[in-house]
Amino acid sequence: MIILKQKPLSNNEIKIIIIFGAGLIGTSVCNNILKRTEYLATIHPFNWHNLYQSRQDAKNIYKHLSDILILSSNSGNSSSKIAFVWSAGKAGFTASKKIIEDELNNYEIVLDLVIKLRRNFPTTSLFFHLVSSAGGLFEGKHIVNNKTVPEPKRYYGQLKHEQEKRLYKLGTKIVKKIYRPTSAYGFLGPWHRMGLIPTLISNGLKYKVSTIYGNLSTLRDYIFVDDIGTFIEKKIFQDNNSIELPCYFLASGKPSSIYEIKYIIEQILRKKIYVEFRSIPQSENTADITINSSALPIDWAVTDIKVGIRYVRESLISGNGHSKPTTQMIDAVTSVDCECRLAKTASTTPGNFGFRH
Repeated sequence: MIILKQKPLSNNEIKIIIIFGAGLIGTSVCNNILKRTEYLATIHPFNWHNLYQSRQDAKNIYKHLSDILILSSNSGNSSSKIAFVWSAGKAGFTASKKIIEDELNNYEIVLDLVIKLRRNFPTTSLFFHLVSSAGGLFEGKHIVNNKTVPEPKRYYGQLKHEQEKRLYKLGTKIVKKIYRPTSAYGFLGPWHRMGLIPTLISNGLKYKVSTIYGNLSTLRDYIFVDDIGTFIEKKIFQDNNSIELPCYFLASGKPSSIYEIKYIIEQILRKKIYVEFRSIPQSENTADITINSSALPIDWAVTDIKVGIRYVRESLISGNGHSKPTTQMIDAVTSVDCECRLAKTASTTPGNFGFRH
């Protein structure tokens, strides 16, 4: 868990940003915030595996935040702002019910922390940014728009739907924004879980065969992760008095099949890549998911899929992540065991048609 604290420069910007989840999207959000020179980042423990320790860690976080708020108030600053960003989740698309329940319990602990801050520091402005999942909520649906009702088909989608509903229940005194990205892709590092695109590139560079449990024609809407991180960072600092939809679909509106992705990668690598497709039960992750471009935010910018894949290739070759965080941030984030996603195999699985959060 990362806390970014603003140096005392202005009363008009958010002073504290707390990111739960330093995976692909969370790290991108953090790196974009750190481009603002007035912010400093520190790592704080939050145990994802033991609920008792999670509650203790939440108490320590509350104590840390309350000390900052009291000091700020005593210094004459009565307009402190805290933004929470939930981009956490070890639960993948095919996660079990037990994993989903554990993640929801951790999420509830964080919501309780927000409620406690609201109650004890009523003059502090609180914001909550939830990274949900278009794929989890609308699996198998075509041309999804803002009026499409979520119908999750598996535990992962049910988790994201429940997280959204519980966030709305926090009331109007907390500003809420929900992001529904499609299949995010990027490369965070060799010790983190890799999705379809970086796996195909990595195995292609090594002349290895990639095993994909799915269909060649399966459609996904692939989004470069830094587009998501940039957009969320922009919304964190945007004028929060403006009237906006609280929920954003983050997609390209131009879905690609696995065959198309394979072809693009071959063109970029200038070599043939070898893929083994294995059939799986119909209940697995083979359903198409497409988003209507009319549902996308007007200020949302998308990196062309060919350009994004080139970025991933360069990151894989250089060994750097999808962005260029400071060495301090890389060391700090990867040292937190619960934030790491170990890539145990070179193959991609049904839950890894691109990253999903």
